[in-house]
Amino acid sequence: MRQTREEFRAFREELQDIRNPVSKCDARLDKLENTVQTILESQEQYGSQGFKIEILKLESTVNQLQADLNDRDQELLANDIELSDIPEESGENPTHLVLSVVTKLGVHLEEKELVHCMRTL
Repeated sequence: MRQTREEFRAFREELQDIRNPVSKCDARLDKLENTVQTILESQEQYGSQGFKIEILKLESTVNQLQADLNDRDQELLANDIELSDIPEESGENPTHLVLSVVTKLGVHLEEKELVHCMRTL
């Protein structure tokens, strides 16, 4: 009788050891089923036509943003100045040269407002 009880106790422990991993697998399966259900619901909501509409909206947004960038680039180019036919002297500073020319033209410009000055070859 004692041996039978010991065997049942060992059997229960083994059964409990099996139940824990099965419970974890069951929880993972439930989570997977929920994920699949969510995906199926979103697919039903949009359908293939809905995805096409969403893609068209996104393409339209991208095109609008590209147009906005092009407009800004054009606005920035409007601020560029090109000075030509100014004789080159050795040791000159292009920034100082630009500031001298704009001052003679009556335009107030500070050195910190210049982004880039250079001589072209």
